[in-house]
Amino acid sequence: MLSLRPNQITQIHYLLITQKDDLFIPFIPPEELEGPALDFVRRLPKDILQIDNPVNFFENAYRLRNDNPYRLNVLYPSSLIPYLANSRRNIIRLYLINTNVPELDSVLNTLMDAHQPLNYYFFFNKKDDQPLGLDNEVSDPGEFLRMLYAEHQHILKLIGAPDITFHPHVDLYSRDFYDFPVFVPAQNNYHLLNSIIGNFKYGPGTIEKSKEEIKAEHERELIEAQKAPYSFGRLKTLIRSTRKIDKFFELMREHNIIKPVHAIETMYSPLLIIAPYQNPDLVKLDRSSASAEFDEELVNLLTSLDFEQTQNYINSLPPMTEASMRMVMRVTLQKIKYLDSLGALHASFAYSPIIRLPFQGKTLNQTLSAFDASQIEQYADHETRKILKDTISKFGSQLAERTLSPGLKAKLLVENRQIVAITDLPIEWLETDGVPLSFTHDICRLPETALHGLMSSFAANEHFIYTVPKDILKKTLVIFGSNDMELLPWRYQVKELAKTHEFVTEVCLSVAAAVKAFRKYKPDLLIFDCHGGYNSENKTSFLMLGDEQLTGPLVVLHNISAPLVFLCACNTAPTYGTINTIANAFFENHCLSVTTTYLPIAIDSSSTLYLRLLNNLRLAATEPIHPNWLSFLSHMIRTSYISETFRQSLDLKTGGGIYRRNMQEQANAYNRSMLFHQRRKVYSEQTYKQPNEQQVIPEYLFYSNLGRSDLIHFDIYMERFNELNNIKGHTN
Repeated sequence: MLSLRPNQITQIHYLLITQKDDLFIPFIPPEELEGPALDFVRRLPKDILQIDNPVNFFENAYRLRNDNPYRLNVLYPSSLIPYLANSRRNIIRLYLINTNVPELDSVLNTLMDAHQPLNYYFFFNKKDDQPLGLDNEVSDPGEFLRMLYAEHQHILKLIGAPDITFHPHVDLYSRDFYDFPVFVPAQNNYHLLNSIIGNFKYGPGTIEKSKEEIKAEHERELIEAQKAPYSFGRLKTLIRSTRKIDKFFELMREHNIIKPVHAIETMYSPLLIIAPYQNPDLVKLDRSSASAEFDEELVNLLTSLDFEQTQNYINSLPPMTEASMRMVMRVTLQKIKYLDSLGALHASFAYSPIIRLPFQGKTLNQTLSAFDASQIEQYADHETRKILKDTISKFGSQLAERTLSPGLKAKLLVENRQIVAITDLPIEWLETDGVPLSFTHDICRLPETALHGLMSSFAANEHFIYTVPKDILKKTLVIFGSNDMELLPWRYQVKELAKTHEFVTEVCLSVAAAVKAFRKYKPDLLIFDCHGGYNSENKTSFLMLGDEQLTGPLVVLHNISAPLVFLCACNTAPTYGTINTIANAFFENHCLSVTTTYLPIAIDSSSTLYLRLLNNLRLAATEPIHPNWLSFLSHMIRTSYISETFRQSLDLKTGGGIYRRNMQEQANAYNRSMLFHQRRKVYSEQTYKQPNEQQVIPEYLFYSNLGRSDLIHFDIYMERFNELNNIKGHTN
């Protein structure tokens, strides 16, 4: 069920008060999130109890499967009073206030009237002589930490927590645990590790070196990196930083802190991969009135922008003027800083280590252009579709060559863990020794474009929590959007399954009919079985309901959404040439997971997939098989490749014994694919089984799971987990 994410009384609530950014530009970070606020937060604990015994806090979060992130909310001057009126008084709050907001005087007056001892304030963009007049003002993270420590007993009393005397300490590990990395992509992991071991900076000189020392070290490190631009030296540093975090998850397993539901389960938190990409179509946007104020000079510059980084994160730029160079670097650094900050927020749900890969662009564009949304209909033809396998494999190999260091490759080969990817790239196609990443790993993706969506996704998951109920099928709506003859046999099978599995189906040949059905049933799982399309003018995708287009704006207007959405429709999220897909609209309506498609999908294989999904969901919802929605979806999509391989290799005219044996082999392959360390072998067996390597079109690679489906647990699984670990009365 969908509910508000529960609050712990000892959590710290971070409230950013800033001016709303009405200028929406997909490839520019929202102006309201610029400034030091997000960097300020990642240097601080999520909970005041982390000051006393951070390792114990981490252990409890691990044991309870507690996915509580940083409690960060963005407020505007107009929403401050409603927030205060509807929130509890006795919670620890740190307001991060942008003093450039025009309504600053009104904000200050409101905060003064609502002030109480648990409120603290950090002002940024502050003028030196600007009097603000609020008590508990802090100037840096260390000062806030010192105030929390000095007043902790009074704070605990005010919030109604047990009386504890804090004894901050940092456990001793190898010395390099405490080294501040000058390589910026590794700094997220540094701060995350500090939050586990309590290595917070309470004052000058307690952890990090001076700014001058760091600057000098950074310059030396950059000079060394430039000497070997195509090496993986910097990525090696980044991989080392992830291992420090993983060490604590390994310790939890070694000391049997929890009893897993299944012995094969991963011990690790999801790996968060940021793979920045310079989308060449971003600069071809039709600038609407919403973006009319955008600097024309910058648009012209980005039109000719051809930016990427080498394997060692060295910028590769075409010849340009010094002024253009400054502009490019300013825009790029602004984007990178935003991606790092949002990566830290998303990592905070489960202590996920972060790997930010080098910026990709022109080198991959030539291969990706084969999937240009404006020409994608050519792949609807079966014969033309056969070339997709080679083209996808070519891209996967190129991406691996540019991003997979030996250390990262080894990590992916041996570590059983889910992956959360922030990228516009089809990272599911990344190959390790010839095997696509989505066959070996469960992957959910957060689209990089539009950049505003990353914060919206975090906010939705920070605010809401959804668990898959045992009766999920009774809360499932399948919308049929076409009466095409080739779809009718599959519709019959779906309706027959609905009789035994108790989900609802509706034929909706107009937007109005879909809106009516949605409002009638209010589903938890919403499946669209229809055609999809692409608008070349505004580079968006849509769903076809009869002769009408269900576009993103219509989805938002009619508030069509559900916690879980599955789009069985062609190219609803093309990987090249699309800026704003139909999936984004569902997220605007607080959807948490959308399964969508990169490319045109065949009617037979796609219908078989979602029929299998509905059929297997009854078992998954009532037996503790899959820990989360991502695991279930990935298994369904992964095994669709196995079923298609068996279907094409099976001679239905052979004797019944051979047929039954093939069915047993298929079931065995399904079961073995549940085991991480068996998947590569299963994949090679399926490839060998194909009489013609080009015959089986890898449609499982056409799907992408958007959103944080790793955070969506099955009720039945959590019940079993809590039972095994004697956890009573805890809800995630």
